[in-house]
Amino acid sequence: MKNLVLLLLAGITTSMQVVAQETLTPAQAVFERLKALTGEYKVQGLVDTTVTYRLTAKDSVLLETWQMPNNREEMTAFHMDGEHLVATHYCASNHQPTMQWISTQSPVPIEFRMISVRNLASLDMPHNSGFSYQLAEDKRVIRNEIWKKEGNEDVSTLILLPTPPSSAASASYNE
Repeated sequence: MKNLVLLLLAGITTSMQVVAQETLTPAQAVFERLKALTGEYKVQGLVDTTVTYRLTAKDSVLLETWQMPNNREEMTAFHMDGEHLVATHYCASNHQPTMQWISTQSPVPIEFRMISVRNLASLDMPHNSGFSYQLAEDKRVIRNEIWKKEGNEDVSTLILLPTPPSSAASASYNE
């Protein structure tokens, strides 16, 4: 009898896990797609610029780190905030816009628009006001970035090319 109860409990637990996986909100499903970016990328056309994606905080945060010439570094942290997928960008220009995923009818591109910004004296000053991602089947990432200045928007497109994994084991930051 005890074994039957344990078997039933195991079945219920497994069923609950399957239901939980099937009932992702649209924002959670997009976050799961972005998590697949983990790894290192070179930016096509930019010398000595790499982008690394890694998970941290028990896979609840995706960190995007840009390493650029002259030891410049920028970072974006993607995570769920209740039912919303948000991203805070820590810019080398010393401001921090927070973006929110925009739900659209099409799964492509994955688009974020600014909902707030810190450490910016005026919205007329240059700042990142949004970005989008297209995840290609060949693992390339097409990233559009929107910069705003004095009410005008300028869109730039960057292509991120995956680099082969290194033979060294990567450190885990998920403890």
